[in-house]
Amino acid sequence: MRVASSPKEFGKALQAFVRLLVETVLQQVPISADREHLNTHEIPIAGRPRRVVPLTEFRHFLEAAVLGQDASFAWRHLQMWVEFYEARFQVPRVGDADTFAYYIEAKYKFTPQFFGAIRWNQQLFGDVSNGSGQSIGWSPDLARIDIAVAYRFTSHTQLKLQYDYQHETTAPGDDNHLLAAQFTVRF
Repeated sequence: MRVASSPKEFGKALQAFVRLLVETVLQQVPISADREHLNTHEIPIAGRPRRVVPLTEFRHFLEAAVLGQDASFAWRHLQMWVEFYEARFQVPRVGDADTFAYYIEAKYKFTPQFFGAIRWNQQLFGDVSNGSGQSIGWSPDLARIDIAVAYRFTSHTQLKLQYDYQHETTAPGDDNHLLAAQFTVRF
């Protein structure tokens, strides 16, 4: 369970993840009857008058805007973190692909050496045009909960047990369970 992350790192990771998803969507979006022209020369960018990009280089022309916010709170033995990210990707032949992701995390120190933590993560995806005038979801929404307990033996060693549950990771009814143990040595 990550206790903290920088908005810049998360934004870069989110952009890379969304680019991969957008490429998958573009493979599924029907192309117009002028397919030969689009495959060999250029494709128009949605919402831009007469501006075109070579098909082989459209991945490098993906424009994105990311807005991130974070907050933290600590009181006695309780610590809490929350981060929200909203991103809009302007995708050739598709238009705007929007996503919103957030997490809420709490950590409670039962003793100076023993603590528990819980984290809720969710990413929601907007709709994109399917090329036929209809809108489709460009990815299924994701949700995951992480629960962990840890014991710190010394300031340099720690044992953590963690359980993660992610609902419908790849298909309806295809849930993901993860049980992990981690021993950390810091030097």
